[in-house]
Amino acid sequence: MLLEDVAHFCAHNEYDRPRVSAETYRSYRIAVARLIEFFGDVEVESISTSDLLDWQEWLDERPASSPTTDNSYKRTIRACWNFMRSRDIAVCNTDGIWRFRKIQRGVKSISRRNYFRMMAFSGIRETLMLILANQSARRRGGLARLQVDDLKFITFDNGREGVVGHTLEKGEKPQLLLADEEAVWALKLWLHIRENFLQLHKVEDHGYLFINLHDGSPLSDHAMSQSIWRLKERAGIPANEPASLHAQRHYRAKELLKVLSLPEVRDILGHESAGTTANMYAVNGEQELIDAFFSRTDRPGQQSAG
Repeated sequence: MLLEDVAHFCAHNEYDRPRVSAETYRSYRIAVARLIEFFGDVEVESISTSDLLDWQEWLDERPASSPTTDNSYKRTIRACWNFMRSRDIAVCNTDGIWRFRKIQRGVKSISRRNYFRMMAFSGIRETLMLILANQSARRRGGLARLQVDDLKFITFDNGREGVVGHTLEKGEKPQLLLADEEAVWALKLWLHIRENFLQLHKVEDHGYLFINLHDGSPLSDHAMSQSIWRLKERAGIPANEPASLHAQRHYRAKELLKVLSLPEVRDILGHESAGTTANMYAVNGEQELIDAFFSRTDRPGQQSAG
């Protein structure tokens, strides 16, 4: 069996009927593509145990290699090898050979410095994207599906203003959008610009908040990400520093946990369980722990110099 046939073989039973989901089949194809990238399209029977160890080392040493992604490739290939052995394909024994990389706990959130740096380099449309992502913690898919009629301004008794909206995210789940006064200012300005843009260019209004500036069509979530990545480059933010729309969500989630209860943050983020929220955000990354530790001046037993 050639490597190019492995994904299909492992995703189907002996009657050639799917035995895994379409998403799992896709992960098989992607992982096998990494094998082909290293070995070429060779016979699976020709790959030895030492060859797979070399492949794992190659994965780990690639530029911009991600531990999470590489570990996923390894687990997928391990599953494929085990399945092929169960179907009497003469592949090598892989027991005990898998080397998984250590993954640092904690999510990658944007820094306040980079947030405002991007704001300084952005137009009003991207400014509103950044503000809504950062304040509401909504995913890019939910932001892309926002319609003007989904949003409303509210004013509290103390004069404070805010934005409340509703959208759909993963699995067509309704999600609540909440944003503060910063979003009010940007939203009002963008709605004024958006309305005049559509009228002057005589293009159809599809009702979506974020539109393509060429033809007024709804802006896709992919196009939103591309726009934000171009903005990151203009702002001169290093490639290894998080600045995506999802990094804005991570930032807000960790900030919300400082002032709201875990169930409240769970509901704002749209998680099924508080456990998911806690596992993702109620942990600190290495740099956060370093900063917190060395920023304290009142540790027991510590005396100031002099």
